[in-house]
Amino acid sequence: MTEEQKVALVNSQVACALIKAMGMKTANDAAIDRHSYPPHQEFEFSQLINEYSLGYNAVVNFFNS
Repeated sequence: MTEEQKVALVNSQVACALIKAMGMKTANDAAIDRHSYPPHQEFEFSQLINEYSLGYNAVVNFFNS
């Protein structure tokens, strides 16, 4: 895999994580508007970094492979 392809893959993972995070935020906002408990907690947002392998070490190791 070329460096450009690696960058494209990481960028696509970032886009996927952002899309999922925005969906989670929207669900939380809707619940708050209904005076309900938000379905997604802070730790779930943080888990997206691991779910999409976007942590510093994961990305550095990917580029060094």
